[in-house]
Amino acid sequence: MKSEKSTTCHDQNSPSNPAGIPGIRFQRAKPEDICAVHKLLANSFFRDEPILKALGLVGKISEEFIAERASAVREDLTILAIDDASDDIIAAAINQTIQPEASLNGSAKKIDQIQCPHTKKLAKFWHDLSVQTNVFSLYNVPDYMEVSYLATSEAARGKGLAESLTRESIALAKELKKTLVCIYCTNFASARIAMKMNMKMIRVHCIHKFFHGEDLVAVSKLPHDKIYVFALELPVQDKN
Repeated sequence: MKSEKSTTCHDQNSPSNPAGIPGIRFQRAKPEDICAVHKLLANSFFRDEPILKALGLVGKISEEFIAERASAVREDLTILAIDDASDDIIAAAINQTIQPEASLNGSAKKIDQIQCPHTKKLAKFWHDLSVQTNVFSLYNVPDYMEVSYLATSEAARGKGLAESLTRESIALAKELKKTLVCIYCTNFASARIAMKMNMKMIRVHCIHKFFHGEDLVAVSKLPHDKIYVFALELPVQDKN
């Protein structure tokens, strides 16, 4: 995924760090990178996520919905993996701050306003998953950082980028004095990454319990029926 020349994300104001993987560097995304992150999400996560495939939602999620997910870049928590040779954005950890919802009711109302039935189905599933997890009932924190999406371009897979981006995200949370990091894992690979980071499994959800009718039949064919939610408490640092 190439960052457009007019909105390049690698300049003097956006310092980059070696990724520990030859030929790749990590860098915080800037608002100008939203378009490139949108394309990366559309061409990787929203094309390859097993639950979307099972439900027949690949290629049916509205561009507006994906754009809204990419707009999390504005919070300055997203980390990009950039190929040194081509300056292509090849992967990203899209992170965001989650606050106690006042937003749960607001999110439900927003979902009701979604016109595309396929997008509404996905949004409702994610909303219900968050409600049932209820992180704030488990941890007394004002907010937490969620690793919301790990997206890797097809050509860049197998390099350990998802693990490295997760580690970099946790380091960023520590730097920003966040006290909790969470991640939802829809497959064993991402769950293994969370465990490598010494994250604690706080919830296990059965996917089939969120669906009925034809959708229940569809998700029943998934190779695994679990979503694992992991959390990592970070030490409270003296702000002085």
